[in-house]
Amino acid sequence: MPGPKPDTGVKYWLLYLILWAPVPLLNWVALVIVEFSLRESARRTGGPAEANSRNALNWVLTWGLVNVLAAALHFGLLFALTGDGGSIGSEDPLFWVPVTTASLLGLAVIGGGITTLVFMIVGAVKAANGRVFHPRIAIPFI
Repeated sequence: MPGPKPDTGVKYWLLYLILWAPVPLLNWVALVIVEFSLRESARRTGGPAEANSRNALNWVLTWGLVNVLAAALHFGLLFALTGDGGSIGSEDPLFWVPVTTASLLGLAVIGGGITTLVFMIVGAVKAANGRVFHPRIAIPFI
């Protein structure tokens, strides 16, 4: 009878299912906390489990940073343009700046969500086969 399968890091990619909880922002914070809390276990295990843990955490931190930067750009420009108490109307040429930045914010959230879903599936499948998945667009924070 074969022994238990070694940990290859599937759980680190499947933890992204936390993001499907209908609690805006808190689900992302919960995922980051859980991923960080499991890092020591992954380091002790080593091999693909450690690499998959690191790569999964790097991606969620990258996506979070992109969302924060997009939101800061959007709200910063919005407040800068309406800081005098005035409002921006559709006839105003500055109307398109907040519209454009809001679109970028939407792209960061929706595009990043779709990318995260794809990375979750690909990462879990590769980890289940004992391989490491490294999203090339993730910033190597860890």
